[in-house]
Amino acid sequence: MKRRALVSGIAAAAAAPGTASPRRIGMSDVDRLQKRFAEIIASDHHHGGQLGIEQRAAALADEALNLQNAGSANQRVRSSHYASAAAFRSSAMWAAIDGRRYDIAKAHMREAQALAEMSGDQAIKFRGLPRPFGL
Repeated sequence: MKRRALVSGIAAAAAAPGTASPRRIGMSDVDRLQKRFAEIIASDHHHGGQLGIEQRAAALADEALNLQNAGSANQRVRSSHYASAAAFRSSAMWAAIDGRRYDIAKAHMREAQALAEMSGDQAIKFRGLPRPFGL
C-alpha cells in the first residue's frame, strides 16, 4: 500500500502544472560557447594577454559550468562542456602569464587540469595541459 501511495505522489507531482523540467543542454550550446571563445582568442592575438581577456576566458569557463549545472545533458555533451571549460581556463592561464600574474595563472592552471580530467577525454587527460615555466 505504501508503494502505491509513493508512486501516486510522484506521478501527481510530475503532472502538476507549473513544474518545469530542467532545460536540455545540447551540442548547440557547446558550439555557441566555442564561437564566443574564438572571439576571445582573436582578441588575444590582436591585443595580447590583457587582464580583460583573462577575465572573459575565465567567465566563459564559469558560464559553461553554470549552463551544465542548470540543465540535463547526455555524457557526450557533458564531456564537451568540461573539455571546453578546460580550454577556456587554459587560455585565461596564458593571458595571466602574459600579464605576469603568476599566482592567478597557477589557479587557472589547476582549474583547467581538474576540468580536463572531468571531461573524460583521453587525449586531454594524457596529453595534459602545457606547463608554463615556473608553474
